[in-house]
Order: sequence, then C-alpha cells, then structure tokens
Amino acid sequence: MNFVCGEEYPDRPGVHIHKSTVDGYGFDYSLYHFPERNTWHLMVTITGPEGARVDQGKVGFLVRGDPDGSKQKTMAMGMKGAYGADMDMAEKGV
Repeated sequence: MNFVCGEEYPDRPGVHIHKSTVDGYGFDYSLYHFPERNTWHLMVTITGPEGARVDQGKVGFLVRGDPDGSKQKTMAMGMKGAYGADMDMAEKGV
C-alpha cells in the first residue's frame, strides 16, 4: 500500500510498515525510498499514553537480516515530531 505518510516528506510516497503499542506508547513506522540517494529512510512516530507526540528523546533502530542474521544499528534523528534514519535495505530482512 503506497500513500503519503508523515509531515517531513509530503511529496514522497511512503509505505506504512508497522504499528505497535508498548506500555501505552504508540509506535508508527513508515519506510521511504530515495533512489537518487540509493537509500531507504526508516521513520517512526511515537505517541505517549495521553496521545501527544513524543518529540524529546533518543531513538535508535536495529534491523536484522534473515536468514544470515546480520544486524544494522543506527541512531535516528528528530524530524518534526518523528524520528528517522537512512538504512541499507538492499537485502530482505526483519
């Protein structure tokens, strides 16, 4: 499903890939492709138990590749109420 997601890249098609709740906090993940930079951009929007966006914090991503088990870790950067980082998504993974 392709749709425009997030406020940071309103002119870019993004794909909503996952949504979860942990201890009352909501995590909403989207993936953007930037072929001109040969990269993918992983974004997460976090909402607190009261429903407001969490914009003060440190966020990191751990992407695990299957079946080889390789791992890719990176810290995300705050972007207008969300957090994002460029990731290498050349191989299929989890």
